[in-house]
Amino acid sequence: MYTVKKYSDFSGLGPSDVNKTIEFSNHDGELAPGVDLPNPHFFAIHAAIAGILVMSGAGRFFDKLLEKFADGGGSFPVHCWEEFDEMVQLSEVKELVQNLQTLQVQ
Repeated sequence: MYTVKKYSDFSGLGPSDVNKTIEFSNHDGELAPGVDLPNPHFFAIHAAIAGILVMSGAGRFFDKLLEKFADGGGSFPVHCWEEFDEMVQLSEVKELVQNLQTLQVQ
């Protein structure tokens, strides 16, 4: 059993999801054959990292970074750190090009 904890409004969870206890059950492949139950250790690691990010303030930093590069549709444009790094570099190149164009116009 897991209890949902919401650290910020950015989480995408609604008010009815907070402090809700969730229990995963194995139905022996009735609905999805070959799909195992979630690993409780992964949930524990996720919760620990989320808590550290919130308590240190780093979570807000990452939230702001992701908001800056969000596509406007409520989803993030990257799925891993490498994609995020490429997006930041592309953004910096675009900014440099715009600055050069502004200098040429003047």
